[in-house]
Amino acid sequence: MLRAAVVPLLLVPACFSPSGAGGTTSDPTMTMSTTALTTMNPITSATTTDATSPTTTRPELTTTTTTSPESTTNVDPATATASSSTTSPGPDPLCGNGMMESDEECDDGNEILTDACALCQSAACGDGFVWDEFEECDGSPGCDAECRREFLWVFVTNDVFPSSLGGLDAADQICQMQAENANRPGQYKAWLSTDLQSVGSRFVHSTRPWRRTDMEPVADNWDDLIDGLLDNPIAFNEFAEALVPPGMCGSCLVWTNSDIMGGAQMGDCGMWNGVPLAAVGGDCGVMTEGWTFGCGLNCAGSARLYCFEQPLEP
Repeated sequence: MLRAAVVPLLLVPACFSPSGAGGTTSDPTMTMSTTALTTMNPITSATTTDATSPTTTRPELTTTTTTSPESTTNVDPATATASSSTTSPGPDPLCGNGMMESDEECDDGNEILTDACALCQSAACGDGFVWDEFEECDGSPGCDAECRREFLWVFVTNDVFPSSLGGLDAADQICQMQAENANRPGQYKAWLSTDLQSVGSRFVHSTRPWRRTDMEPVADNWDDLIDGLLDNPIAFNEFAEALVPPGMCGSCLVWTNSDIMGGAQMGDCGMWNGVPLAAVGGDCGVMTEGWTFGCGLNCAGSARLYCFEQPLEP
């Protein structure tokens, strides 16, 4: 009877194994540590398949989770939108787009520097740009405080041209282009007549003087220009370079078809369209009336042009 009572007492401890496996023991300390760690981070404990695995319960794993919903639940969407809108840079103002922006005074949608709006600022005397039809100059030599020329330029072209100029307007454009190529602002016309239109009717009869590009005087005003004697021959080109020594009908022939008074003659090569006839011309090395009248030119040849700056008013 005594031996039968001992057997049940030996089997009782095996029924309450902490690990659930028969005859297998576990470290109570490890079990308690795992439980404590997994309760620190619900996210990692939810994904742990083995509660006793030390690799899934390391404390540093709980600090690398950045996608936890708790990290964004305290952010106000309205505040985030406002912050984003104030820090996002807008488009830079663009001069020339036709819309007034920032500190622009105007915006006419172009890049023209000689109209009423230059670089998106209203045109004004002193801005360095010659306002067409309102200013004669702006900051250049001989320009007064009102952007009015104190004197006017005159030069003979460095290039020679055939008699087929294309008419008076085309000749004026040649003079304008030659002046601009030499950085001489202003409005220029060619001293040139047709049989039907005189240069005297085309020019402003200025009360101001004309000077050569080397600054030497040519005439004090229109009346002095047509009195038959120049102060100096118009023998300097647009680049302030001397062309020839004084001469008469020599190497500096100039198309004019004009007499000393600016009147028209009868030698314009078919309205300056290259008709092979005789033409009237002058010589740039002469101070007397020969500067504009007295040389017979061949319309099949080439000659230069006199270019006179024109004021907006006398």
